[in-house]
Amino acid sequence: MRANQRAVLKVVVLVPTAILGALLAIGPGGLVSYSPATRVGVNSLLAYWIAIPLVIAVITFRSSQLRAHLVTAAAFAFPVIMHIGKAAYNLLLLDIPEIQHTPINTAADTTELLLLSFLLLCVVLCYSRSVLLDSPKQRVAFASLILLLPLAIRGLLWFLVFPNLSSLGLKTLSWSLVIVGALALTSTLAVLPRVKSKELPLDKGYFASAILLLVIAIIALGFHASTGRPGWEFAETMQMGGFLVLSLATGIPYMRRAGYGRRPAYGLVLGMILLFYLPLVITIAIESSGLSLLPPVANFLAYAIIHVGAGSLSAMMAVLLYLYSRHKFSWTHYPLMLIFGLWASLTVALLVAFTLPSFSVLGEPSGIYIVGAIVTLALLITAARYEVDPPKRKPKVSRLVAALIVSVALTLLGETVNQVFLLVNPSFIGSLLGEAVELVASLAVMLAFTYLIFLLARGSHGEMSASLYVTLLLAIWILPSVLKSYYSVWTLGWFVSEILLLMGIVAGPPILAWLYIKALEESKEMHTRSSLFADLLMHDVTNYNQVLMTSLELLGSEGVHTEQRKRLASDGKQIISFAEQLIQNVRLLTETMRLKEKPLEPTNLVSAFVAALDHFSQKVGSDAVVVEFDPEEAEAAVLANQLIVHVFLNILYYALERSRHGVTIKSTIRLTEELGDDYWEVRISAPGVVADMKANPMESQLRSGGSLGLVAAQKMLEVFRGTLNVIDDSGESDNGVIYVIRLPAIKD
Repeated sequence: MRANQRAVLKVVVLVPTAILGALLAIGPGGLVSYSPATRVGVNSLLAYWIAIPLVIAVITFRSSQLRAHLVTAAAFAFPVIMHIGKAAYNLLLLDIPEIQHTPINTAADTTELLLLSFLLLCVVLCYSRSVLLDSPKQRVAFASLILLLPLAIRGLLWFLVFPNLSSLGLKTLSWSLVIVGALALTSTLAVLPRVKSKELPLDKGYFASAILLLVIAIIALGFHASTGRPGWEFAETMQMGGFLVLSLATGIPYMRRAGYGRRPAYGLVLGMILLFYLPLVITIAIESSGLSLLPPVANFLAYAIIHVGAGSLSAMMAVLLYLYSRHKFSWTHYPLMLIFGLWASLTVALLVAFTLPSFSVLGEPSGIYIVGAIVTLALLITAARYEVDPPKRKPKVSRLVAALIVSVALTLLGETVNQVFLLVNPSFIGSLLGEAVELVASLAVMLAFTYLIFLLARGSHGEMSASLYVTLLLAIWILPSVLKSYYSVWTLGWFVSEILLLMGIVAGPPILAWLYIKALEESKEMHTRSSLFADLLMHDVTNYNQVLMTSLELLGSEGVHTEQRKRLASDGKQIISFAEQLIQNVRLLTETMRLKEKPLEPTNLVSAFVAALDHFSQKVGSDAVVVEFDPEEAEAAVLANQLIVHVFLNILYYALERSRHGVTIKSTIRLTEELGDDYWEVRISAPGVVADMKANPMESQLRSGGSLGLVAAQKMLEVFRGTLNVIDDSGESDNGVIYVIRLPAIKD
């Protein structure tokens, strides 16, 4: 099944499923709540889901300063800002039993979708024609215009236009906005085929599905404005579905391009999506069942048990991460250590302040959560900077301790200022302004976690690194702060947030201990492989030395004809070329761990194979071997780097070693499919006999007198998530040995 067919299938399946699911959830399911807490949860969720394409656009822009990347980041930043603002606004209305959705709200929602529609149209238009923004001033001015203009239009209409319109005027304006927005979204679909996916990781099937869901959402708002049917709840649910699918449209291709397989990519992105869906599910369950009306019940013992456990486990995570970093060093680990240490210290401070009224006369300290979130945000930004540009010197323990002390001191100072301010200004006691600030800070931290997770995934080459695991665990830990922002102390929602806090941190030490054991096993495996490499190296050096000495002795003998001397000289030249390649393989294999640090980028296999052929012909000469290359396509895009050329060189050298002088090697590149995934397959056929590599390549090559080059080729292919199979076909046909390389294909 080709890409276009899969895209159409996604649209056909996803859009009707989303409509049916929304109707069932709102109708028979009754999963609707109009409480302010639910509105906070819904808008927080919308902000987070649309933040996934935002952070991917920002990361992509850092790699390539294209105008399209900047427009994409600004386009997705607009709904993020709007929904965070709505969440904070609804939190200030917690004293109201239910939120009423007025005609002005409908017109405002329609305006936001209209502005987003135009921004998405600008995105696809910009990607149809790539333009670089070289000047920093130009980038800042352009981003400011794209971001601030929609916000200014939305604010102008909200404060100056909507309040002065009659009911009929609001209906007319809403339908005008609906028509223009639907046309903009339809135009986006029309331009979508021209978007170049190699510049932006984008699944066009998911993207088209998201656009159609937004079309349905904006049309539903128009009918709601004029007739009241369907309800605005249906339009909002369609918008939620559109934002969810947009996160899939960018998140899945990004993870695939980072080297993850289909299942790990879906697992990681869907896990992040569902993770932040958890607070909304809990909120809807509590609000729709009436459990929020239960009277608060104080339980200091439960509070103490949860926070003592969370603080102890957090401190344990900081220590384990430090020990792990000593074995597998990464600068990114150190800001994460400080976050664990910070929250371990603050947990103790919260326990003391909350259980001893003399320390905190106003109940649970909110300043600790707010300032702690801000300090955490700063540490996450530092971790992201270290991931991109790590310092050259390793940190000292004394500096880590000093940084932790400063972080804790700043947080406690913030709470002290908060307590003094409230005592001096008692009118602010009980105000929801602090909770609103806490919510915004928590959402900002979640955005930073999302950015760091995708940034770490880009450099992990398809493997779940320790930094990625730890960052995900920290994201789980900050999640309860969203619930705490709109559930007061001792309520059911507050207790659920405390339990989530403990559950999130309990998973940390076992996972980190498992990673540490895994690292030790990898170290042992590397030692075993080093011994195998040494044996293979000795084998190759001995063979080359014997052949070269034999050639030199024959050249020094009398009675050797001129043609024979030319042949001996050619053989000597080949041996020297083999030795050069051997030295290159030794260098690559000794830097096995560094291979994974090299960035992967879209690479044309056809061009890489031609480059390998040019180098190979220069070294061994055209009379020694003839290589026929007949690719089925001129473009064969995979994720790789310049090392892919060495893969082809090693196989060609190995094939030449196992063949006679003047042989013909045939090669081709074709597209294949397996389990719904596309692969580029390189087949190199050469005379000769070789051991099958399918079982245990390195050991089989060692036992059969194999070459270090073939092992090096397979080791490099592992970095690109590729495979190498060597098939002995000499007994069944004239193909001899077939070397089959398979690499995951990426879209152009």
